[in-house]
Amino acid sequence: MESIGHFLGSQPFIALFLVIGLGYAAGRINIAGFSLGIGAVLFAGLAVGAIAPKTAPPRLLGLIGLVLFLYGIGIQYGKDFFAGLVSPLGIKANLLALVAVVVGCAVAIVMADFMGFGIDCKMADRGQITDGILDGPLAMDNAINAEAAKIKHIVSPVAGRAQILIVPDLEAGNMLAKNLIFLAEADAAGLVLGAAVPIVLTSRADSVRARMASTAVAALYARYRLDQQEKGGQ
Repeated sequence: MESIGHFLGSQPFIALFLVIGLGYAAGRINIAGFSLGIGAVLFAGLAVGAIAPKTAPPRLLGLIGLVLFLYGIGIQYGKDFFAGLVSPLGIKANLLALVAVVVGCAVAIVMADFMGFGIDCKMADRGQITDGILDGPLAMDNAINAEAAKIKHIVSPVAGRAQILIVPDLEAGNMLAKNLIFLAEADAAGLVLGAAVPIVLTSRADSVRARMASTAVAALYARYRLDQQEKGGQ
């Protein structure tokens, strides 16, 4: 079986015609009035693919097959498609789809305002946040990759150069941190701000290194708070 798989893998055209031939032959088998028809080619392809997974046809051939498939669908159902668009039921369905798109866009805009997307940038414009350049909202690729921002025609002093990423909620922050830790092997430090003292908050799955980093950052922030208080007292 392994030798057959190796042979078919090295001869994709033979595998292609083998699948077509076996599928066509199997599709003509009629049992009690039931037959798979041309659909049997799919099952023949699955069987050959299980034996020789590297028998994919050349990319150009696959593209030609896709084009022929789409061409056949268009020719066969083109008249019915356009007739359905102007039928009473089709007009109602199209209007419903248009309303759904408009409502979806409105809800997205309202939710963006409600969840505070971009509010940090507004605060920076007012001078409430200083010593930094803020911009957003930006997608992850646009924030950290200058080429992605250029391709999407995003003009921003932050796009592709972001040093600090602000997420809209706890769930998004958790996903971002876990992706960086487990996919990019980044070191993390968990710290909660806003309380009377800094709170170290780590994950149960965090390493000893991450826990030590969190403690170190908390100590640095506590020292910074004390220094600020002493300056204020003077």
